[in-house]
Amino acid sequence: MLDRRAVVSFILENMKRTGDPLAATRQELSSWAAGVPQPPSEVLLYTGHLYQLTPRMRASIAALRTLDESPGSGLMLRMGPLASRALSLVPDGGLSSRVSAALANAHRLLGASGYSPSYAGPSEPYSGILLHDLGLVDEFRAHAQRVLEFLEESRAGLVVTLDPHTTYALRVLYPRYAGKPPEVRHILELVDPSKVSGRDGIGVDVKVHDSCILSRDLGLHGRLREVLSAAGYRVHEPELSGVRTFCCGGPLSSLFPKVASEISKRRMGQLSGLPGPVVSACPVCLANMGALGDVRDWLEIVEAKP
Repeated sequence: MLDRRAVVSFILENMKRTGDPLAATRQELSSWAAGVPQPPSEVLLYTGHLYQLTPRMRASIAALRTLDESPGSGLMLRMGPLASRALSLVPDGGLSSRVSAALANAHRLLGASGYSPSYAGPSEPYSGILLHDLGLVDEFRAHAQRVLEFLEESRAGLVVTLDPHTTYALRVLYPRYAGKPPEVRHILELVDPSKVSGRDGIGVDVKVHDSCILSRDLGLHGRLREVLSAAGYRVHEPELSGVRTFCCGGPLSSLFPKVASEISKRRMGQLSGLPGPVVSACPVCLANMGALGDVRDWLEIVEAKP
């Protein structure tokens, strides 16, 4: 059985050493943004690292499942360098390049919609959301305070986020634990549907998987469909969708990887009878469900009109 205390210790050590839960390099986190201006500016694009961490999340999830089924997994996690290699591996297969392209596309979509955001590059801090999810309240509070200082130094009046977890952290959790940030808007709230097109053409089938936080906490599931439809996609709905969506399993993956895997399989089964690839708007969903089938993020298939 997986030694969950060892997993938490591993994450905390990475945070202490690199500021990132999976020890991503500055190059991994910011290489997508060549040519994007840096702060200060009125509008700041804040990624919170989650999209960039998708390849490491997927590799780590697979490694944790293997450790969970192996005797002596707790001992292995305590063997620092070995654990680092096992849980922070960036896999091949193009996922890293897909994520980088999606982030660059997000910046273009914002530009087409009338926004000119800056991006802090290697100095951008992680949001800290995993610390909260693990119940590490004191660590989360301290980290959130550092992020708030970063946001203040950027001089931004509007912070644009790309994923539901980072949006929820800044909009809901930061005011509760550390302080209120500048105005926070998710990119789906800002993209102009009249300015988008579909990368795959008109009338292509897609089936939507709603992130729990995007739909239940942020209420943006309808906006996702509006943008997909405006881009020319034919959107198909599973029985469990919107605020009644079924979880991808991601929130459990770091401590209960086998349970998370079963949840992901059940969700993919629910989607299997509908035509087209699965489309979501959350990197955690992409990391978990994408290992089981054709799952794409909306930022991979919706682009700005020429």
